[in-house]
Amino acid sequence: MRSAVFFAIGFLVVLAPTLVVAQDKTKDQLKTALSIKPIQSVDIDVPTADEIANCKIERTIETIDIPGWLVVDESGRKLRQFLDVDGDKKLDVWQFFKNGVEVYRELDSNKDDKRDQFRWLGTAGTRWGIDEDQNGSIDRWKQISAEEVAGEVFLAIRERDTNRFRAVLLTDAELKKLGLRAEL
Repeated sequence: MRSAVFFAIGFLVVLAPTLVVAQDKTKDQLKTALSIKPIQSVDIDVPTADEIANCKIERTIETIDIPGWLVVDESGRKLRQFLDVDGDKKLDVWQFFKNGVEVYRELDSNKDDKRDQFRWLGTAGTRWGIDEDQNGSIDRWKQISAEEVAGEVFLAIRERDTNRFRAVLLTDAELKKLGLRAEL
């Protein structure tokens, strides 16, 4: 019995520093993951400093077979998920959640390490914006509802943002597709 106790104590003495380093690394990863902010304005869950202490970061490769990281709160509700969907060891999808439901996603669609597509989902809307020059502003909308266009126009006027207003205007190609008569 004594030898088993000494073995257990010896095992802990050898393993304890490794566990502390692993915990510190996990805390650093969690802190880094929660410091990543959406480029566009969106209402997401942001844990307080006290809540962060109870959050966890998990590898996604074991659960969804895609490399990346998932951050959950103490109840297991999703807060953030960052994925490398093409396996090139670089993140290309950043997902943000509100009440455990994904409401916003950013993508690096051209593999240059810059987020260039922004998608609002579920309770946050149905918009899909494209940032062609990758300066953080949406240059055109791939998908947007009429209500969201009205909201964008309102914000463009309020903020005196001509680029935001221009992004919701129809392009010449879109006008041509509509087949309108010349006088219209």
